[in-house]
Amino acid sequence: MVSLAETSALTTGTQEIVGAAQSGLADQLIAIRQRLAAPGLATLSFMVHRWHPFVSLATMIAPSPDWFVGVHGLDLHSGESWVEEVVLDLVPYAAGSRGEQQVCVVRA
Repeated sequence: MVSLAETSALTTGTQEIVGAAQSGLADQLIAIRQRLAAPGLATLSFMVHRWHPFVSLATMIAPSPDWFVGVHGLDLHSGESWVEEVVLDLVPYAAGSRGEQQVCVVRA
């Protein structure tokens, strides 16, 4: 998470997900590079299968030194049906690599 939070680099996470997919523990990697203005809204559509109904995602928060938002293991299958839509308010986390640095965001 540190490289993603600091530079948006996907290298470490990509290797882990590809390895998990090759061993059958994950289905797919979806990597998107999209810049959003703050506050922003991102939408994403993708297919999931009954044998891999969970989704995890993460993205950096720029221009912060090491902040990111994400979700881990969100179940998209509820009972006997699929969840049609998920709307989440994500909480920012610090990767912990930059100590107590402060970030000042100026809104125009």
